[in-house]
Amino acid sequence: MVNWVFFFGSALVLALILLHASVHKFRGRIDFQSALRGYGLFPERALILWWVVPLVELISVLEILFSVGESRFLAFLILSLYSALIFYNLIIGRTNLDCGCGGVGTKLSWWILGRNTILLIFCISSSISGVVIEADHLFLCALGGITFGILLFASYLVFNQLLSNSQVLNGD
Repeated sequence: MVNWVFFFGSALVLALILLHASVHKFRGRIDFQSALRGYGLFPERALILWWVVPLVELISVLEILFSVGESRFLAFLILSLYSALIFYNLIIGRTNLDCGCGGVGTKLSWWILGRNTILLIFCISSSISGVVIEADHLFLCALGGITFGILLFASYLVFNQLLSNSQVLNGD
């Protein structure tokens, strides 16, 4: 039962995070384009395709929710790309950039990279098949999985807000 709760809770938190990020990028497209511009890796004319990123995030949410075989490929791919971009910029010392992750404006940091690493672990752990549930425990497992996923999502939002507040207070 614990495996089932973790399996579906981690899938739910990934779906909620990617949905949150996608909606934020669509609603704040100017801020997202500015974040992409800040990375300095994309030609200006390529920024016209900014909408591809939140669209892939939305498709990855659908993949998580409706996939056969518990696939998390798109979520893993997009989180890996984000992490690689963040890692590259941290290595070259460019930390004064908005991560463009969605939500509060947060500059690049090793904390953001660590958070993404944990999310990548959730991608892997929620794609491992073989989780079986007995019919008589369905309600408890569903309730546990939903509760676990929502608590993880709330923790994600709190972590991002605390990180942003810390950067503001430290003058970063």
